[in-house]
Amino acid sequence: MEIRRALAIFKINKKVSPDSLNTIFRELVKKYHPDKVRDYPEWAHEKMSEINEAYETIKIWLSRPPEKKENTSNKSFKNNPVNNPVKNKDREKNNFHSIKDIAPLTLNSRKRFYPVFNKFLDALGLYYQYGLEIPENRKEGVRRFRYREALKLIYNSKKEMEQLLSQLNHPVISSALRFIRLTLADIETGYLRMPPDKEYTKIDNDFRNARKIFNNAVKEIFFPELVPPNLRGRSTALMYSCYTQFILYLTSLSAERKDAGVLMTARFDALSELIEMRNYQLIDF
Repeated sequence: MEIRRALAIFKINKKVSPDSLNTIFRELVKKYHPDKVRDYPEWAHEKMSEINEAYETIKIWLSRPPEKKENTSNKSFKNNPVNNPVKNKDREKNNFHSIKDIAPLTLNSRKRFYPVFNKFLDALGLYYQYGLEIPENRKEGVRRFRYREALKLIYNSKKEMEQLLSQLNHPVISSALRFIRLTLADIETGYLRMPPDKEYTKIDNDFRNARKIFNNAVKEIFFPELVPPNLRGRSTALMYSCYTQFILYLTSLSAERKDAGVLMTARFDALSELIEMRNYQLIDF
């Protein structure tokens, strides 16, 4: 793993003491260990693998003599899709350490992948076109029909992508499948109806707002034609601030809120990985 990526995971931009590094590591383990995130064990395992690798990378970096100039300015570590990596099992199997090491899909693989991926995007476009991210809209006449249609297409694309992954086992396919699964889980969640609690009033409102911004950002990224020209870019610019709210929910003492935070953090990571893959021209959307 590259040192810049490791530092971004630990949210540090300069050399720290071994004790400080160990403290940050323990805090990350408390948040992401599979024993703490039991509803999403696969994602938690992947996150812990990433954290462990980052920890080892930083330890080696700290043991090296200081260099004349170290490119570790704050600018390098801004919260953006490129610097928010998500490691998955396929990377471990193929023994590469960053997205830039992934071999592109072959022509034959592309011919099999894109019909399935585009089916998912068509369904997601239908979902956003009719405003179905607002659960109340799913109960109205035509919108109720469109919701069922979109949901059926997403289920089918998930099933087909799972079958394709079992045959081709490529990281691009794995990442696309992860985003499909998490999107489906978020759609089925609907509105988050948490038990009333004055202690959580502000954090609940902030989380719902962050979730709304994130959904609008997904719409901007995949379906800019659905967003008025004067509003394009607004939600994507705010998207990275949502991550803080998702993490805050993840660390909540409330089990329901923690589960919701895990889901949205995982979905954020999955989208960030797809964007990074697009930056390296591994996937088109």
